[in-house]
Amino acid sequence: MMCEYCGSTILSGTSFCSACGANAGIRNKAAIQPESLMPHFQPYEQQFNQPFTRPRMNPMALTGGIIGLASIILNCLGIVAILALIFSIIGLSQINKNGDRGRGWAITGIILGIIGIIWGILVITLWSTIFAYAFSYSYGW
Repeated sequence: MMCEYCGSTILSGTSFCSACGANAGIRNKAAIQPESLMPHFQPYEQQFNQPFTRPRMNPMALTGGIIGLASIILNCLGIVAILALIFSIIGLSQINKNGDRGRGWAITGIILGIIGIIWGILVITLWSTIFAYAFSYSYGW
């Protein structure tokens, strides 16, 4: 028997063509086409040729988080902490608008900026109190 799809010889006792895999009983060539079996699937190249792109890291949020860490380490009387707070707030607003990554860095910068500002205020208050107390007494000179 001859395969009606590819024209090769089908051995007796087999149901399918050994060359193309067509069913020996099928008379319609269009019935064994892959397009007719799965019309809703696209070829692999068409489905997966788009590269995966991650959202970018927001530079303002990252800068605010790093400056927030530096403000705790350096303790420059809250000046660096103010910068961390500004950068982090700007970065967080950009993240909410653009969908960038870095929300954790922005929140870290905001928290550490607030802590740094409070710490700076406490240090200034402490040193002001110490100097005011030290220079308030006269030693009789």
